[in-house]
Amino acid sequence: MSRLNHVARKLENMKLSGEYFASLKLKCDTIIDVGVHTGTSWLYDAYPDAAFHLIDPLPDRDAVAQSYPDLATTWHECALGAEKGQQVLQVPVSDGHELRQLATFEERTSQNLRRVKSSEIKEVTTKVETLDTLFADLPGPIGLKVDVEGGEYDVLLGAPQTLRKCAFVMLEVSLVQRFAETRKFSEIVALMAMNDYEVGGIFSGFRPNARISDLLFLRNASRRNGAV
Repeated sequence: MSRLNHVARKLENMKLSGEYFASLKLKCDTIIDVGVHTGTSWLYDAYPDAAFHLIDPLPDRDAVAQSYPDLATTWHECALGAEKGQQVLQVPVSDGHELRQLATFEERTSQNLRRVKSSEIKEVTTKVETLDTLFADLPGPIGLKVDVEGGEYDVLLGAPQTLRKCAFVMLEVSLVQRFAETRKFSEIVALMAMNDYEVGGIFSGFRPNARISDLLFLRNASRRNGAV
């Protein structure tokens, strides 16, 4: 087990780079980044000439603009879900600072609250859209990244048409129960399979006690053609 932990630690320290992801040659004209916070560096570096749609209900636009001034961006200040409407975001607060990157619609377990060192929760009402309503007229091929703290299943439910146009989907998924009520890892994989996607790569979550993982999903045709 100690050797396994050693290998896992080395893998965790090998952060996903734009250079590596670009080498996969997954052609995309447009990138949709859901859950932006201060930016997704590997994604922006991999597709410097793409048109980017950045989606976040609590965005840090200045941080992205300062780090990537030449990025062609369109911002959508909203959350995503299975249907349009309004919902209340739970924003953890630690030492007086809002941890906006950890905002979620889900109720965190007490253990998870201790892990994020949250002293209180701030509630923020936000507009909710679906990927399919936002991008009904957007042509493919599209690259999609989703990091929404437990809400990825609902985002996918609102995106069947968008998923048909994607060259890849990168999802951050929970490997353990971090929220009181949320979909299981197996349910997310099953939903992607129903949309003709299979896991094409695993980019984090290698340690035996890992709580989250970043999974690359590819259309079955891409896997058969050896895209990765």
